[in-house]
Amino acid sequence: HVKADKNENELVDLFETDLYKNFKKGMKPGDYVRVYRENLGLSQPELGTQLEVSRAYVCDLEKHRRFVGKEMAKKLAKLFDAPVDFFL
Repeated sequence: HVKADKNENELVDLFETDLYKNFKKGMKPGDYVRVYRENLGLSQPELGTQLEVSRAYVCDLEKHRRFVGKEMAKKLAKLFDAPVDFFL
């Protein structure tokens, strides 16, 4: 969640904003990994630890240098509470 405005105390779900919805149209699986990771405040090494992979593996996913397989997509979906198809 992010603040909507400096003068407001209301938090907004980033994933519900028009900015995100427009950005999402061109997103690839690695983009979802990065967005969800950053939204949870995790570093690449922290995400790697949770997924039992290296930081370099996470980086490769985010940079589209590594394919997200079905099993990894399931792990990501469970961890991020997101649809599996975001990561495939």
